[in-house]
Amino acid sequence: MQTTHCTIIVVLAVMLASCAWQPTSVDNKHALSEMADRAANDSARCQSSGAALGTQAYQQCRALLGAKMSIEKDGTAVIRNGLN
Repeated sequence: MQTTHCTIIVVLAVMLASCAWQPTSVDNKHALSEMADRAANDSARCQSSGAALGTQAYQQCRALLGAKMSIEKDGTAVIRNGLN
């Protein structure tokens, strides 16, 4: 009986600890850095294809890259969740 109580307490402690996790400033900085890198790469990619910064062609290029990234992200989520 005492083992059962100890097991329950340990499980509850682990559950509470996992609920208390919050992203740290390092996590946030890393995410922001990745977003900035992606934006810079996408901008460079559109400009290298001949779309001048601020033009409609550039805006369309960025929109297409954003849509592609969204599709890839959704596909990764589908595969990760076993729904593929």
